[in-house]
Amino acid sequence: MRCEDCLPLIEEYFDGEVTGQAGEHIGAHLAACTDCSAALDALSFEQEIYARYDRGGLEVTPDLWARVSAEIARTPPTEAPAEGR
Repeated sequence: MRCEDCLPLIEEYFDGEVTGQAGEHIGAHLAACTDCSAALDALSFEQEIYARYDRGGLEVTPDLWARVSAEIARTPPTEAPAEGR
């Protein structure tokens, strides 16, 4: 298996969605390829970070969302500066 074939499937492999012969080929490639193995490690690390993320008890209630939406609707959009200004 080549890296070009393996890398697009890393996330599915990590999630256990690649099975059978394809999963075996990816596993063998990951055992031999440091670049693809590093991509899998990075994905694993990223998932750990997301799992540990503490939102601090923030709850967006319907009332809060309504007030935020009303403020957004009330505030006129700003124009982006033209290039060269």
